[in-house]
Amino acid sequence: MHPADRRTALLTLLLACAGASLGALLSLLIRWQLAFPGRPLPLLGALLYPDHHGVVAASSYPALFTLHGTVMIYFAVTPALSALGLIRLPPMVGLHRPAHPALHRAALALYALGFSLLLLGLLSPFGAPAFGWTASAPLSTARSPGAGATLWLLAVACSGLGALLGSFDILSTIVVAKKVPWSRLPLSAYGHLFASTLNALFLPILLGALALLFSDRHLGTAHFTHPLRQGGDALVYQHLFWIFGHPEVYILILPVWGALSDSLARAVDRPPALARAVVAAMAAVTLLSSLVYGHHLLTAGLSPLLVEGFMALTLLISLPSTAFVASWIATLHGASLRPDAAACYSLAAIAIFVLGGLTGVPLALVSTDRYLHDSAFVVGHFHLVMAATVLLGLLAMSHDALARLGIRAPSFAVSRAHAWATALGALGVFLPMLRLGLGGAPRRLYDPSLYRYLSPLLSWQRAATAAAALLVTAQLVWLLAWWRGRR
Repeated sequence: MHPADRRTALLTLLLACAGASLGALLSLLIRWQLAFPGRPLPLLGALLYPDHHGVVAASSYPALFTLHGTVMIYFAVTPALSALGLIRLPPMVGLHRPAHPALHRAALALYALGFSLLLLGLLSPFGAPAFGWTASAPLSTARSPGAGATLWLLAVACSGLGALLGSFDILSTIVVAKKVPWSRLPLSAYGHLFASTLNALFLPILLGALALLFSDRHLGTAHFTHPLRQGGDALVYQHLFWIFGHPEVYILILPVWGALSDSLARAVDRPPALARAVVAAMAAVTLLSSLVYGHHLLTAGLSPLLVEGFMALTLLISLPSTAFVASWIATLHGASLRPDAAACYSLAAIAIFVLGGLTGVPLALVSTDRYLHDSAFVVGHFHLVMAATVLLGLLAMSHDALARLGIRAPSFAVSRAHAWATALGALGVFLPMLRLGLGGAPRRLYDPSLYRYLSPLLSWQRAATAAAALLVTAQLVWLLAWWRGRR
């Protein structure tokens, strides 16, 4: 690997690890407050909340989940996938370097700048923003004064622009510069190809929406304000954001799907079964992902015709996903499995992905979504698919990638134990959220003990918090094992 590319990839991975560490810390603060409301935080309470005797302050609680979602999506998973693509993709297409490595260097600079701006917002007079990672208007305009919210907009824009540049490099590497015929490309390469296509198509929409928010905040425009006052409409922002937001799910998971297929094939020493069907399924998901965003707005007052159409399309996009599962089962059927570390992570990721996908069906149906929308059930479903599955997929990808950086992997026994701990920890965190949502617990709740109907469910909150501590501890042990293996 070229030294400049190695340095870029390693620095990007370190930034992603820093983002993931911050996001994990924020998640533990959230989980503590939900499990033990009113109790001081252990260890960090007096430092973080000295004016509240170590108890998480109600005024700052919304900033916790805002920063958690922002950091994990834009400054952990996104740069991690960018770095892993830079490391793994060129050999797959017969090259020593990507077509335009300067684009990945520029992406790294933008990720670092965005992360710095986000952290700088914590020091602003009004502190970090408190409008959630979706930045819904009007919470993100007139109702969020101060520099923190503006710095958040700039930080996310930097991350989006960096991801866009990295996608251009991946697209040009695969489409223009590759030396391997299309029929011989591994499924991992196709995953990066389709994810980069979605990035190129929909990240400009996010950047445009952020520019309009910035204009409303500082230039006196009214794109997302009350229509009877100034002619804008907050629902327009919802459309703009989710046109990007739902494809973002597939932007993050398409490379993982490809990596899981290749990892299992390597473990059984045979080509992936139904490979052409998998590529066709990736193409179908890429096409349909831009048409199903409306299920995020089923309770927003859309016309019945639109609601029924989005519901049908959301159910339709689940069909291509069955091609991946069928391919994985067919690949393993009758084979002699010789699992390596990547295969252990892949098997765990597949099991959790299937479970997470099944929990998405009630959210696609209007009749059940009206009850579950904005509940803890949505949080559990989202994290099963986008946190647990993607995390395990990234861990599987990292074993090959970090070896190319000259870092010795932990032993198979350590990796297998880590895969089990990660999978069980993730299930322990997110399955209770499904039960909480079915019990009527809303998301973004500060103190569940204030509501009589939620008090019997407090034990589920505490179980999820204990599992979260296990999950974070397992990742720290894994990072320590990799650090000890550096050369």
